[in-house]
Amino acid sequence: MGRADLAKKLAFEVMRKKIKNCLVFVLSIGLLFLLGFYIYLRNGIDSVMTPAKQEKVFASIQAAPALPESFYKQYEKINPNGLERGYTASLLSRFLGKPKPCACETIYAHPGYFDAYNRFAPPIFMYEATRKVGGKKCLDFALQKVDFANGAMGVTAASEQYFQKDLALLTDSEVLDLLLMMENPSYFNLLREKGRERLEQRKAALLLK
Repeated sequence: MGRADLAKKLAFEVMRKKIKNCLVFVLSIGLLFLLGFYIYLRNGIDSVMTPAKQEKVFASIQAAPALPESFYKQYEKINPNGLERGYTASLLSRFLGKPKPCACETIYAHPGYFDAYNRFAPPIFMYEATRKVGGKKCLDFALQKVDFANGAMGVTAASEQYFQKDLALLTDSEVLDLLLMMENPSYFNLLREKGRERLEQRKAALLLK
């Protein structure tokens, strides 16, 4: 091997080590950030909500009327394992580029819930809701608060508005309609032909999974 080739090889090794060290440094910083955020997530609830506010908000979620079992089964078609998934797992799935939300993310973290609102308040709330009440109660509560358009506030009113039925009498297909409407009530408006078409296309795509 000539001197020129040896010099190139040495230069390549030096560059490779620099790149490796840079990657290790960046990954270390990223992991430290994630660890710090996770610790804050676990312990930050008192910084955004007083104990009294926590008790009031989480008690209201816990008190939401339970949905018929068919709602939980159909929700699993939209978001497999979403009722059991914790918020920590949801966050990790985003960093991996494959978002898998937990059911508590269906709740709109209203600024009025907090005594000190900041950009981290919603994720702290989601984490605490998952821990304290669980996915099913989050879904129960969220569906009672959704504006389903056309004057239907909450899933009970939506069932009457769109199907003229009590919740317990809805078919699996109708339950799925309401769960999908929750994502975007105006886009999936059942009283409009275009909205019904979009809903049927979304359902068809789900059934192909």
